[in-house]
Amino acid sequence: MEDYVALYGGAFDPFHNGHQYIVDVLKVLSFKKIILLPTGNSPFTKKLTHSNHRLHMINLAVTGVEISNYEIFRSDTPSYTIDSIDHFLKEYPKICFVMGEDSFYHFKKWKDWQQLLNKTKILVINRGANSKNFFNFIRSEKFTIENNFEDFITSANQIIHYHQGRGYNISSSEIKMNLKNRELVECSKHLNKKILDYILEFNLYGVD
Repeated sequence: MEDYVALYGGAFDPFHNGHQYIVDVLKVLSFKKIILLPTGNSPFTKKLTHSNHRLHMINLAVTGVEISNYEIFRSDTPSYTIDSIDHFLKEYPKICFVMGEDSFYHFKKWKDWQQLLNKTKILVINRGANSKNFFNFIRSEKFTIENNFEDFITSANQIIHYHQGRGYNISSSEIKMNLKNRELVECSKHLNKKILDYILEFNLYGVD
């Protein structure tokens, strides 16, 4: 794993304990470097909280990883993962792209997803749901999966690895709904206290 950089992209809007769980998994897997890549301009027309807030919330919670501004600095154009991969491959020839299980279900809607499989390793992290559903999806979509991480990391590309840990089954949309409804006790279960305090201070997500 020492040769591979883990590139973990996402809106992180807000950064929650499910994201932190994935970062912790990546640290255990001992990658050469972990890079968080916040989305700049979502190609799926998702309206995102201003990048300054999202970056600050990540920095409040995360240590020991690099946080890249690459997509945010290019926010005048849609943030396509394939473009980001091409950018980072210039510096890091071995990249493992990381995503949560929920994102992978939409993988074939991504621009040039076949090229992503060719150019990088794809590591999918369990969200705490029933893994049987994921393996059924893999078979139905005819992806190739390698269950052993050591074999996955030394194999050719075009192979998926699914990390089956305890997972963390929460989504940003659920948290934002709870914030909007002032269900702060529930929010505190899934947000770093510093992040929740920051959200309240700046009245983000309809909290006032």
